[in-house]
Amino acid sequence: MNEPRSSLNPDRLFEASEAVLTAMGQLAGRTTGAVPHLVALAGTPASPKALRGFSYDEVIEATLFLSRLGYLEMSRQR
Repeated sequence: MNEPRSSLNPDRLFEASEAVLTAMGQLAGRTTGAVPHLVALAGTPASPKALRGFSYDEVIEATLFLSRLGYLEMSRQR
């Protein structure tokens, strides 16, 4: 309940969230099974095109935001 607020302005958070969802779709078409964690791919050559122009921190904020809304489920790998 006392989660820190996003440091992104609402418009940028919305844009980054759309990019994350688009990137998930791009990755789903290239992989079978679970989609890799986008935060791990952000800023690397394997990063989906949809994430270009977004910083690592913006991808994290958007991913966490979408997770809190129930749009993404974060797996807990060991």
